[in-house]
Amino acid sequence: MTEPVERSAALAALDGFVERAARGEAPLCIVTGLPGTGRSLLARRTAERAVDRGVRVLRARALPPAAGREPGAAADLVADLVADLVADLVDDLPGAGPARSGVAHPSDAVLHDRCRVVLAAAASRPVLVVVDDLLRADPRSRAWLQMLLRRRHSAPIAGLVVLDGAQDPSGWDVHPAGPGDLLVRTAPLTLGGVRAVLAAAGVAPDRRTTVLARRATGGNPAVLDAALARLGSGAGNAEALCRAAADARREQVGSVLDGLPGDLSAPLLALAVCGGELEPVSARLGGPGPGTAGRVRNRLRATGLVTGARLVPDGRVVVEEVLARVGAPERRALFREAIELAVRCGLPDDAVARIARSAPTLQHPPLGELLLGVARRRRAAGRAAEAVGLVERALGEPVPPRTRTDLTQELARARERTDPATAARLLARCAVVPVLPGGPVDLDPVVVDTLLCRGEVRAVRNVVAAVRRSAAPGGDRPAVLVPARMADELGYDLTPALGEEAPASGATAVPDGVAAWSLTLRAQARDRAVALARAALAATGGDAVAVTPRVLAAATLAAAGHRSEALDATAHLLLGLTRRGRVPAAVWAVSSLMQLSAGRRDAARRDLDSAWSSPEADGTPLVAAAAVLLHLADDSPDAALAVLARPAEPDIDRPGSALLRYAAGLARHRCGDPSGALAEYLACGRLLLDRGRVNPVLAPWRSGAARVLAARGDHDGADRLLTDELRLARRWGTPAPVAAACRHTDRAPVPHPAGTPRSDA
Repeated sequence: MTEPVERSAALAALDGFVERAARGEAPLCIVTGLPGTGRSLLARRTAERAVDRGVRVLRARALPPAAGREPGAAADLVADLVADLVADLVDDLPGAGPARSGVAHPSDAVLHDRCRVVLAAAASRPVLVVVDDLLRADPRSRAWLQMLLRRRHSAPIAGLVVLDGAQDPSGWDVHPAGPGDLLVRTAPLTLGGVRAVLAAAGVAPDRRTTVLARRATGGNPAVLDAALARLGSGAGNAEALCRAAADARREQVGSVLDGLPGDLSAPLLALAVCGGELEPVSARLGGPGPGTAGRVRNRLRATGLVTGARLVPDGRVVVEEVLARVGAPERRALFREAIELAVRCGLPDDAVARIARSAPTLQHPPLGELLLGVARRRRAAGRAAEAVGLVERALGEPVPPRTRTDLTQELARARERTDPATAARLLARCAVVPVLPGGPVDLDPVVVDTLLCRGEVRAVRNVVAAVRRSAAPGGDRPAVLVPARMADELGYDLTPALGEEAPASGATAVPDGVAAWSLTLRAQARDRAVALARAALAATGGDAVAVTPRVLAAATLAAAGHRSEALDATAHLLLGLTRRGRVPAAVWAVSSLMQLSAGRRDAARRDLDSAWSSPEADGTPLVAAAAVLLHLADDSPDAALAVLARPAEPDIDRPGSALLRYAAGLARHRCGDPSGALAEYLACGRLLLDRGRVNPVLAPWRSGAARVLAARGDHDGADRLLTDELRLARRWGTPAPVAAACRHTDRAPVPHPAGTPRSDA
């Protein structure tokens, strides 16, 4: 027989117990411990050792209901112990016949007669009585065994009983008290024990596999053996072992619940509903409160289903299995009562949320608002996964439309680090708000602003189209016109968001920051653009002011040569966004580009690092463009090409797509690929010119292309591009594009018009 792992001390003690029984002594041994930790195995092994030493062994087990009879019926237990003795020793003893066939309610005389049978057998040969799961037996069976063991000192009768600590021990008052008596407690396996079991099963016991197996099984030998048996040839896979262990643990929990005493069902159900930390509520629902007897608490711990001083359910599987044994109406009523009690007791919202996580849909609208508040705090604390679970649970309640929109936005924010694409889709869904049930819909300006800050221009176009489809023809309102105009100014789709019938850019009233950026794109009215940008940045209203117009206003000031003012405005904007939550990657990239244009490489690098830490950075062309330009400024063209080699979003309808093409042209030119550089410059030009964005301050692609053409000998083509760039730069009125054009083409700078301000940085 294979020796149990980590049971050497218990086995040695039990061997000594068998030796004392073989010498004619009358010791008593009680084996106890958590279910599945090998109590029955130790009892079986001890009985086999006793047989080998010539001891007469009488074995019985109180049977569970699945065996087809009442658990531990007196006739079953007593008959199993003495039927063979009755047949062998005294055939004519009164009660011998019923002992072999079993009687439902044996009389006291029958029990006494059977006790005398065992005593008579012990007179000729030592007897060991082994009873497994004794406390499952009925009171008369236990009384009979007590009667027998109290007489063991008058005859060589040893006793070994296996006690389930979850059962009520009342009526069983025979305890190890003599010098030869023994108490053995089984415990879960340690990490070393799990490693030994895995090695014996042919699994490579590396540290990761061992730790995962110990965590998944709790060190329970029965669960671990069942998991290994399930695996078969796949035993070398740690993940597969964990899955098998989860299934085995669920089966073991179900088995324990099948044999759970009735008086522990209500306390365990209350703990499954409330957990172990909400004693005021749990006690009201029938759980163990501060006044509960310690015996009940110890019995609950002995089930292996709860752990710790506060009796917390040991894993999610315990909660699920306990609740699965309750009907849906009763379960819903329990959770609703628990939540209402928790609120009345003034418990923190986090405690109420802990109850609600396991609850079915309760049709309780206030619960959605409560869970939303808790989810926001969890996300702010960096626990996004918990926030997702809380929001998803809240969405199952019948909450008002406004609350549902807030919940969906919170779900998007919680998911954006792990799944930016899903977060964008959720935000786009929140942007469409019903005006009336079943009627037209409108746009949520806050959500639209969030989408634009993230660079999700196409999503804004889609929601604008959805709103226009629900409205009457010609019924476009400013709430639709403004987002459409901003999408047109930031994106690169040739079709306007409002379709071919879209009004001219100057005919739509838009925020000052957007109007300023529109003038900048077209190199028109620089002074008016600056005035509009300053007005946008001076607007009051705190967090209610949209972010996108302010970012565009700061970019306008930088393009107009007021770099210090633009940097101050951007720093203030970043501070506010950081206080409100996470800063979008595109906003960090704009700040990095401004710092780079001002010659502040360290600051640009810090902002770029912050941009890369955002989950949507890989799909944001502005971030890639800033990274390429910064690497080129650091004289690292290979690093710039590495950035360009990263997987990119195929959608060009995002801010920065043209700038990224220009940056790619510079990188390829620097690396000795003039043909590739020219293709990138011209691609940048097409993206900009097709949309009327002619200002060379955005990306001086003409001078870059002119330099490549001049090197090839195409001076006419280079002159045409350079002349056009110089004309547009002078029209805009800032010297930086003019100087850049002259530098790239090795020409003397053209004098600036009188009164043109120089850059202040």
